[in-house]
Amino acid sequence: MLLPVLATVAIYLLNPLGTATADPRARLFGYMVVRLPSVAMAPTLSPGDILFVDTTAYWRSEPKPGDVLVYQDPVPPFGARLHRVAAVPGDRVDVRDGNLWVNGEQIGTPLDDGDWPTTVGVLENFEIPDDRYFVVGDNPLHSADSRLWGTLPRDNLIGRATRVISGARPGPLPPWSRRPATSPP
Repeated sequence: MLLPVLATVAIYLLNPLGTATADPRARLFGYMVVRLPSVAMAPTLSPGDILFVDTTAYWRSEPKPGDVLVYQDPVPPFGARLHRVAAVPGDRVDVRDGNLWVNGEQIGTPLDDGDWPTTVGVLENFEIPDDRYFVVGDNPLHSADSRLWGTLPRDNLIGRATRVISGARPGPLPPWSRRPATSPP
C-alpha cells in the first residue's frame, strides 16, 4: 500500500511534464482546470469561465501565435495567469502610437479599438529572445501582459487552454482574430 503512494509522490516531485505549477493534476495527469479571474481575455472569454488546460501541450512542441497560454506569472503575486501568444522567438515586435506590430503586421483582437497602452515605452524592432514569448490579452485596455512586464520565459509555461468547460460559451476556444496586414509607418 505504501509503494503506490511513494511512487505517486516521486512522480509529483520529479515533475516529468516540466510544468511550472504545483497542481498535482498538471504534474501527474497532464491537465488542470482554471477559472478565468478577469476581463483580460474578453470578449473571447468571460470572467468566471472554467477552462481545460492541456499541460502536456508544450512538452515536445513550442507555443504558436494565437495559442492561449496558462503560465506562472513572472511578476508578483506569482499566480497562474493566461494570455494569448502574439510573438514567438525570432519575431520582431513594435509597440508605438497605440498599436502592436509583429513582423510588420498590425495585430489586433476581436472588438479592439487599436489602443494598446504600454509601460515598457516604445518598442521598435524588438526581437523576441530564445525561450521567450510576447503575450497579450484579447482586451488590451484591461490586460496586464507583455506590454507591461516584458517577455514571458518558457520556464513559466504551464500549458495551453483548449476549451471552455463551463461558462457563457462552452466548447473549443475560438481562433484568434487578427486585423488585416498593413505596413508600419
